[in-house]
Amino acid sequence: MKKIYHLIVALFVCSVLVSAEEPAYTNILPNGNFEGITELSEPGEALRWHVWNAASFELVASNNDLDTESTQALKVVVKDEVENVWDTQVVSPTVDVVAGEEYTLKFQFRTDVPSEFRISTAETSAQYSGSFVTSENWTEGSFVFNATGDDISIRFDIAHAADVEFYFDNIRLYTAASGDDNGDDNGNDNGDDNGDDNGDDNGDDNDVNILSSGDFEGITELSQAEWQVWNAASFELVASNNDLDIESTQALKVVVKDEVENVWDTQVVSPTVDVVAGEEYTLKFQFRTDVPSEFRISTAETSAQYSGSFVTSENWTEGSFVFNATGDDISIRFDIAHAADVEFYFDNVRLLGAVATTSIASPTFEKEDNLVYTSNGNVIIDDAFGKNIEIYAITGVRVFGVSATADSVTVPLSNGIYIVVVNNVATKVLVK
Repeated sequence: MKKIYHLIVALFVCSVLVSAEEPAYTNILPNGNFEGITELSEPGEALRWHVWNAASFELVASNNDLDTESTQALKVVVKDEVENVWDTQVVSPTVDVVAGEEYTLKFQFRTDVPSEFRISTAETSAQYSGSFVTSENWTEGSFVFNATGDDISIRFDIAHAADVEFYFDNIRLYTAASGDDNGDDNGNDNGDDNGDDNGDDNGDDNDVNILSSGDFEGITELSQAEWQVWNAASFELVASNNDLDIESTQALKVVVKDEVENVWDTQVVSPTVDVVAGEEYTLKFQFRTDVPSEFRISTAETSAQYSGSFVTSENWTEGSFVFNATGDDISIRFDIAHAADVEFYFDNVRLLGAVATTSIASPTFEKEDNLVYTSNGNVIIDDAFGKNIEIYAITGVRVFGVSATADSVTVPLSNGIYIVVVNNVATKVLVK
């Protein structure tokens, strides 16, 4: 007799996860996570990082909430008199590159007070990034360029203002490399396989993304994913230029209304999801604006909570907000009306933490094997022609449904765990 399973938490605990294959990327920059050393000079001259013309610098205990496994970061204090942005610099080891090849530099940073910095490259022909705007919140930035010579050193030009405390962590230089491991041989495997898997692997292996469709992929209207925008001049889904996630194809653009008095006058509002009161959750998100601005996070739950201000720039950055849930469900709100008419862009919004033990009532399905698997952010169903296909988020919300008219159906989804039901036969998959 065939067994019937009710898809609640038991299915979440007991099912087998199916992982997506990822393209291979290699970090070629050594010791950029500053782990396992007591002094910058410790790895030896060829592998060491330098700090030039600082008031002080030291390795300090890390409070990097973008990487829960980080134990150490680099602290640099800009000197007390500055004229040029390069008057204080953080300088990487020199590494071999291939002239003409594209490279992506990724790095995590914060400061004690708002400031700015830029990236410069020491190579055959120097290159320069735009300005990265900083705040007290850890954020992730990136700089994409094509090498102009056979070797390179990366320099962080941080002397925008005197006496500012800068903190750096997880500095990586990536190039695509067929067949290489997603990490490196210098102790710098910081969870950044293919653009950070949308940011979910920085020490969050035991957490689940419970917020559906925060990558805004596979939809043509926000209402399909239950996201909302309140009181904006305009909003739309646009082609993504998110260089923190090379697989991103779509992002959310929101223009703040033209008259604002309060930061909450324009809001981006997530679906409401079940949480466990008292449990810790980490919200991660990637963002940029057309001009420098600010925003905050607020939570709609039993007792509302608020983040500090996140400072924005034209560069894609990643932010996070850690909090303990105060009720049994929650909606996340991005309060973006710091200034009128600013264009905000959001991508890869994830809420990582415990799955609620109470569940939305889910359909009852027969559990058997079927041809369902994931690849590169997609759920793929083979031998699908004529079959009824439904996909449910782990929260119980149906995110896709169709009667297949082709032999294979491909559904792009945001990172997380899903239940795929084909003619009442259920399979649980992990989309990464």
